Amino acid sequence: MKRMALVFILLGSLVIHGCGFHLRGDIAMPALFDKVLLIDQGVPDFVRPLQRALIENQVKIVQSPQSATAIITLLSKGKNRRAVAIRGQEVKEYELQISVAFAVQDAKGKQQGNTQTVTSVRRYSYNSNRVLGSENEEAILSAEMREDIVQQIMRRLSKF
Repeated sequence: MKRMALVFILLGSLVIHGCGFHLRGDIAMPALFDKVLLIDQGVPDFVRPLQRALIENQVKIVQSPQSATAIITLLSKGKNRRAVAIRGQEVKEYELQISVAFAVQDAKGKQQGNTQTVTSVRRYSYNSNRVLGSENEEAILSAEMREDIVQQIMRRLSKF
């Protein structure tokens, strides 16, 4: 019985590993990102989460371009909320969209690839009788979307 359970566990882990599944966590970062200077050009609420994600993935954050192997510039952020479901005169559902554009340069200032934009979109129900609850839901979604965008940026950086 124990042997059969062990066989199933091993087969299951082989199947999961074979399909490329892995838990979120460390992302293998290229050598280009050993020491990163992070520049904010109007996207302040993404700087700390991105710094934290870089540090968690063994990237050193530096303060000067001379000591950086790469420079990541957060160029712009767009935030949009639009009504997607209306009943009568009342909005029932909103769609929230946040986009962040970034660019990567090497230590010599040469841009690596094109400027990239990552986007996260979420929908949420709106109840005019519970305005505070709906506003709280939007704030929670915005925080989740921020983390999603940071993870998207990290995955893109890992492909350089």
